[in-house]
Amino acid sequence: MIRRTFALLTTTLLSVAGCGGASSDAKGAAAPTTVASSDHPLPRLHGPKKRIAIVDFEDVTGHGLAAAAREAATDSLHNSGAFIVVEREALAATLKEQGLAQAGVISPSTGAAAGKVLGLQGILTGKVTDFADENNTTHVFMVNKRERVAHARVSLRMTDATTGETWVAESGEGTASETGTTVYGQGGDTRDQNLGKNALYAAVQQMLGKILAKVDNTPWSSNVAKANLGTGMVYITAGSDVGLPSGSLLKVKHVGDEITDPSTGQVIGHELGKDVGQLQVDSDLNEKVTACHIASGKDFTPGDVVTLSQ
Repeated sequence: MIRRTFALLTTTLLSVAGCGGASSDAKGAAAPTTVASSDHPLPRLHGPKKRIAIVDFEDVTGHGLAAAAREAATDSLHNSGAFIVVEREALAATLKEQGLAQAGVISPSTGAAAGKVLGLQGILTGKVTDFADENNTTHVFMVNKRERVAHARVSLRMTDATTGETWVAESGEGTASETGTTVYGQGGDTRDQNLGKNALYAAVQQMLGKILAKVDNTPWSSNVAKANLGTGMVYITAGSDVGLPSGSLLKVKHVGDEITDPSTGQVIGHELGKDVGQLQVDSDLNEKVTACHIASGKDFTPGDVVTLSQ
């Protein structure tokens, strides 16, 4: 009788606290629930995938969320299907081989140095600029209802892996929340250890559509890896993962001279190179190399820039 009365009282108290629809444990305490910001629809993309690398992020908030933010960006960009995301470990190994890695940190400048080796087009970096984890508790009779909200703000910047030119810079905000209810102190105070990460994912997801739309307008490019003029075959640094359809026409130019900023010495672009000719895609050899036959021209050399023929 006492248990039945307690159970009835518990149900009444939960209803009063506004948690009548939440699940509850055997002791009458509502189980915590977590809600993150909803995903935003992504735009339809065109053309081959672009190969990018994501370097180490910064966290100016002091909460140690740089690695979690980078993971959120990596997962989101990979799942978008628009990019070939080079894993951090592969980038770090290449930098080590070139003697460029310092204390395990991968920066935009060292990442760009490995761009040609890995066939990168873009380098993504980011920063956690704001983070808050707030708790609010309300009391109704002997029911304690707790709401916890995590808020994050993240900025992302994608630059050309060769010139350092900025393709896109965006900032996004995300929130994630959880609620929990205890009755007569029963049920404990279980907390979602991933709430902050969920807010970071939501922040990245908020700006992902804008990033994809802007990067989609950036021309795809590759390079000549080897030219066998005797057989009329040219091999380019783009393989099966890029998605070049067989029969596609490609335009080839020699690389122009570098253009540097006189005040910083940074490479900001290249002069227009001389047109070499056109290639037609035959088939990919593996995930890194595609075989093409020469459609026009003859002076093809390794390092020449390859783009889609308009």
